[in-house]
Amino acid sequence: MSSAGKSAQHVATKPAVGATRAGELGPGPRTFPLLGWRARGIGMLRDPIGHLCHLHRQYGDICAWDPSRPRHIFAFGPEWNETILSQPDRFISDPFRDVPAPPGSALARLRGGLMARNGADHRRHRELMRDGFSIQRVKAYMETMVTCVARELAEWKPGQQRDLAKDMHRITLDIGVRTMFGLEKLEQIEALRVMVDRLLTQAASPLNWVIPFAWPGTPLWRSLHTAGDIEAFIVEEIERKRAQPGVQKDALACLVAARTADGEALSEEDLIGEAYTIFCQETSASALTWTLLLLDQHPEVLGALLEELDAALGGAAPSYADLAKLTLLDGVIKESLRLLPPAFLGSRHTAEPCELGPFALEEGTAVFFSQYITHRMPDLFADPLRFDPRRWEQGKPAPYAYLPFGAGAHSCIAAAFATVEMKVVLAMVLQRFRLAIPAGTRIDRIMRIALIPKGGLPMTVGSREMPIRHQAIVGNIHEMVDLKK
Repeated sequence: MSSAGKSAQHVATKPAVGATRAGELGPGPRTFPLLGWRARGIGMLRDPIGHLCHLHRQYGDICAWDPSRPRHIFAFGPEWNETILSQPDRFISDPFRDVPAPPGSALARLRGGLMARNGADHRRHRELMRDGFSIQRVKAYMETMVTCVARELAEWKPGQQRDLAKDMHRITLDIGVRTMFGLEKLEQIEALRVMVDRLLTQAASPLNWVIPFAWPGTPLWRSLHTAGDIEAFIVEEIERKRAQPGVQKDALACLVAARTADGEALSEEDLIGEAYTIFCQETSASALTWTLLLLDQHPEVLGALLEELDAALGGAAPSYADLAKLTLLDGVIKESLRLLPPAFLGSRHTAEPCELGPFALEEGTAVFFSQYITHRMPDLFADPLRFDPRRWEQGKPAPYAYLPFGAGAHSCIAAAFATVEMKVVLAMVLQRFRLAIPAGTRIDRIMRIALIPKGGLPMTVGSREMPIRHQAIVGNIHEMVDLKK
């Protein structure tokens, strides 16, 4: 595995706005009259990965939806990733710009977390949140993780056919509400699960791009009502933490108690946004789901992993110290995140006029980068469509060549938490049961907040003694992974 190339220095400020450097159109498709960029946006939302692959294949490492007026730029590969992500004051994070929430609404407050903040405000919030995701905290959360997984697995029986996508979502949500919010009552957890699932579905609707208005009956209108219910739940939890300072050690309690060096605390509005951000578990559930699929389709890797788990754990749940012994499990997770990253596309917006490659950009231009495309570049990863966990024994790629948790100032603050969570879940599930996808199952991709299998992941539960077996599956999963190897 090679690392990324030399550091990129592609940006210069104050260009002649609205024209390419050479005074000609840059690479990219011509836009549709009247409909403009939204027509391209709708096409991308139908199949984002297919759209990204087409752009990269057709136009190379950088292109625009409409080269005559480049307002949406796609830049692929480690050098462009570095250019975009290493300059947070020039390329700012504003993920909800194209579908804004009404000012002062509950939805706007839920969206006001760390990923929507920039500059000194972002640095202040990140510093206040750091304690809740320190290694010491993650170690303390492991007992809760183990309890949540054991409770879920107690309901599984050999012979059942289960949707593992739903199961992984439920497990990670259970872990999330207990470690992030300190909740224990099952009815509270279920109520929050239903609300969050509803909001994620509403937020992922392509109609949000077509009708970005809160008119009665639109997805945005429904999102506002659901967001109000979630906000009320969060506010109640914030008040509970304030009434019992120092009693609980969950992430929200840490946020409520956090103070800057000047003694400044987060406001209630700040806490609402950060609480919702740290709670959303869609990406972890996605990663676990895809990992189980990849292991099912690669029985030789699964067999080797089971041997490692048996030797290191002997059927027990892992401790934090045990995780260092599970080197193949670490490689399996890294390789799954490389091939099928839950966050497969990111975006930034230009804070000032600047140049990016052949394009002169106006302030406010959307610039997209893709983990999915980068992770498939053959000069970075040999035989890139092959699932090969052993490749990680050769060393680490450069930060901007492998970025399942992002990179730069806005890299995921919960990366260590998520990695430990995935290792605990997989170690416990795989030691307890043998799981098998039925022959002929169709696995297609779909985007919600994260990349997930359309229709879920049906798997048959078998006893630990059941032989490892592999059945062929169909669907566009074969475009994403070479399952013949």
